[in-house]
Amino acid sequence: MGTPSTGPVQAGDFPAVTGPTAHLTDVRTARHDGFDRVVLEFAGDRVPSYRVSYVEPPITEDGSGAEVPVPGAAFLEVRAAPASGVDLSGDEPRETYTGPDRVAPSGDGVVTEVVRTGDFEGQLAWTIGLQQRVPFGVAVLEEPTRLVVAVLHEPAQGGRADRGRGHRRLRGSPARAPRLVGHRRPAGCPPRVRPDRLRGRR
Repeated sequence: MGTPSTGPVQAGDFPAVTGPTAHLTDVRTARHDGFDRVVLEFAGDRVPSYRVSYVEPPITEDGSGAEVPVPGAAFLEVRAAPASGVDLSGDEPRETYTGPDRVAPSGDGVVTEVVRTGDFEGQLAWTIGLQQRVPFGVAVLEEPTRLVVAVLHEPAQGGRADRGRGHRRLRGSPARAPRLVGHRRPAGCPPRVRPDRLRGRR
């Protein structure tokens, strides 16, 4: 793993959208001592390529370009590909993620809300609203397959934004704020895509 920073973290061939689609099944957030965790869980044993980075407002929806309100003073976007909350491999679209488009944290922390801002053309995006710009880390965990973003409660000393340094796959969940990585991308993406909006999509 790398050291938490405010720089972007990227893994795999992102933004390539070739290969099998990873299907999102759950999104959750929890507060821990010194950091908040945001978890994207996927079916199967594979996490898609991803990019996690701070983005500037306004936050917009992929596809439509409509502005999506996200509470907070800083915005951390998690973007994965090829990934979706809808399985299009069968005769009919099937939602693999049936949870809310907005996930509110329990308790006081730095995360204000986690908002679905994209599921379009093989890319999935969620934007994390934060009370302030703070270092974060990224980890891939197994059993179940998860992409985990750990957001520290306090800014880095001196306010310096370090660059992400890398990561490795871990088995199990970290007991404390993991040392992780980051990446960058422009603001934009859509709320949850319903099966009835997917007609004609390939």
